[in-house]
Amino acid sequence: MKYKIIISAIIISFLFVTCKTNGSKSENKEKSKNMTVSKKEIPFNVANNYYVKNNIDKDFMTLTIFTQEDFDKYFGMAATMGENGKPTTINFSEEYVIAVIGKESDFTTIITPESLFQNGNAIDFTYVIREEKKETYKSRTPLILIVNKEYKGDINFIQK
Repeated sequence: MKYKIIISAIIISFLFVTCKTNGSKSENKEKSKNMTVSKKEIPFNVANNYYVKNNIDKDFMTLTIFTQEDFDKYFGMAATMGENGKPTTINFSEEYVIAVIGKESDFTTIITPESLFQNGNAIDFTYVIREEKKETYKSRTPLILIVNKEYKGDINFIQK
């Protein structure tokens, strides 16, 4: 008789533990669903016809710029002839700049934006850097994104 009681107690204990564990897993899944932050794509424009000033450090850099004065410390206007020769206008009262400046190189460098997402209180900016043919001179390639100030957060620069 004691044998049956001990086995029954073990089986009942096992059932309680199993039920409690399954309940916790489903609660954890529900909590993780509620904690998932939705990503929202952020619209942007790429600024054209700007160059990196020569007095800037030659290393790779990422920047977030909120004023014309700060922008002018890093970039100069590179107007060219033709319809699309004027530098892109940036209205710093409504917009700010996210920039990637490539290191000085004697290779043609292309920096391409891949995505810009609001991710909770942060902004994830993913970009690709590609070096192509060797040149006879050294230069620095900038990528300048213009973003509306309604999108705020710490920028996470993600190079792919």
